[in-house]
Amino acid sequence: MEKFKGYYFKCSGSEYTLALIPASHGSLASLQIITDRNSFAAEYRHILFGKKVPRVKIGESTFSERKIVLNVNRKNVKAKGVLYFGGLTPLKYDIMGAFKPAAPLMQCRHRVISMKHKVNGSVIINDESYTFKNDSGYIEGDEGRSFPKNYIWAQAFFEGGSMMMSVADVPLAGAVIKGVIAVVHAYGKEYRLATYLGAKAVFTGDECAEIRQGGYGLTVKRLTGDSHKLLAPQNGKMSRIIRESPKCELYCRLTKYDSIIAEFISESGSFESV
Repeated sequence: MEKFKGYYFKCSGSEYTLALIPASHGSLASLQIITDRNSFAAEYRHILFGKKVPRVKIGESTFSERKIVLNVNRKNVKAKGVLYFGGLTPLKYDIMGAFKPAAPLMQCRHRVISMKHKVNGSVIINDESYTFKNDSGYIEGDEGRSFPKNYIWAQAFFEGGSMMMSVADVPLAGAVIKGVIAVVHAYGKEYRLATYLGAKAVFTGDECAEIRQGGYGLTVKRLTGDSHKLLAPQNGKMSRIIRESPKCELYCRLTKYDSIIAEFISESGSFESV
């Protein structure tokens, strides 16, 4: 069965959000460009992944932990510019945790490379300029065969840090479990809720999810935001169409024994519900 591999680079400012997804899928590759108002996909025959994560070369564009050099010239999308990154914040340990040894056998392996970092620079996409000055970025990656059949994914920045969350139906050992991975970086501390730590999704809906782990509780809810078409992997090929809100109003609350650790509404949240 064919496999996929890709990275998700999100750059978010006060005016707009830009997401870039370079990926391989089977014998082909693609670069998806998602803006506040639209989404584009450019197909390529080749993609080169570097040994150091998350280094990628696709066409004339390059991606790394330090910068993105964007150079796309297609009928449906033309994009050019440079975005510089600084001060990446990786997790304390792999997001897959105790599931990491079994990751090669799983449908999809997730990786969080930076929860929040600075973004500076500008790009022009179809004659529209996107300029970032000391704004926020996020980087994650996925590889495997397919995205889960049903899942919720969210990411957001706030003044005191950032958060990411995923709740998905995960095939494992002949059964399907409701898998949870979530991290909140709040005021210099990392809080993690995950299935391998005892976390459970006590509620999921089209617009929200609630997670419990011991005394911790995490609630995430999309309040507003338009969604755009996005290609997603299925059996190693980008043949599945999903919807993502690249820039939406997202509510998040993290508590411990009903005491609030972090509570915010982000106007630059991202959300997928499939």
